[in-house]
Amino acid sequence: MKPTGRSTPAAVWSASARTQSAPDRASTRSATGARWRALTHYLEDRAVAIDNNHLERQIKP
Repeated sequence: MKPTGRSTPAAVWSASARTQSAPDRASTRSATGARWRALTHYLEDRAVAIDNNHLERQIKP
């Protein structure tokens, strides 16, 4: 893709996506494996919140 002088968000994303490599399988597996049970629970029961931001807001003064 030849630069046109203007950088659109899509062009910037596309250029950055081409320069980045995919993570290796071991790091992805270990990161996902640590929270696999919580992830599958969230996917099976959509009533479960993916984060606890609403609870954090209630605690803060």
